[in-house]
Amino acid sequence: MKLWLVRHPKPIVASGICYGHLDLVPESEALIAATQTLSKSLPLNIPVYTSPLLRAQSLAESLLKIRADLTVHSDDRLKEMNFGCWESTPWTDIAQEIIDAWVKDFPTHRFGGIESAQDVVNRVDSFLQTMKSKQECILITHAGVIKAVHFLKTSITGQLRSAQDWPERSIGYGECELVELNDNDRP
Repeated sequence: MKLWLVRHPKPIVASGICYGHLDLVPESEALIAATQTLSKSLPLNIPVYTSPLLRAQSLAESLLKIRADLTVHSDDRLKEMNFGCWESTPWTDIAQEIIDAWVKDFPTHRFGGIESAQDVVNRVDSFLQTMKSKQECILITHAGVIKAVHFLKTSITGQLRSAQDWPERSIGYGECELVELNDNDRP
């Protein structure tokens, strides 16, 4: 299966703010630029699955205005990690010992009290399992979800063991990358 992984455009939020489920709109210029670039580079006639959060949903809707060949489906499993009580808090206001506790038990610690990294991996895995019959699709989503896809592609068990298992690399806002999942890959 070919997955065209698209990260949402840069959202309107102050630098250094912790956000995951926080529903933010994308910057207008970033939305326009991403729409123009992606409308020319994404393949024709394949389904689009998007996070329902505004920064992703806005891009899907903007693409649909230009590309009538696309069909858009919203899926909650493509949302970014929920940082709970830390949503909209400056990272510098979060005590270092709280961040250290998260890193120490990265797979299962619910940073902010709602969701762990393994929870994100599990819901992304659930989504990918439902996509197995597709040959190709576009996902408009978030950095954490894209990292979870990369982790699942290379993981045998689908279980995070530590923070070192989490992919470091991320694509930029409004960027796209193609990932191919083969039959021997976990999903």
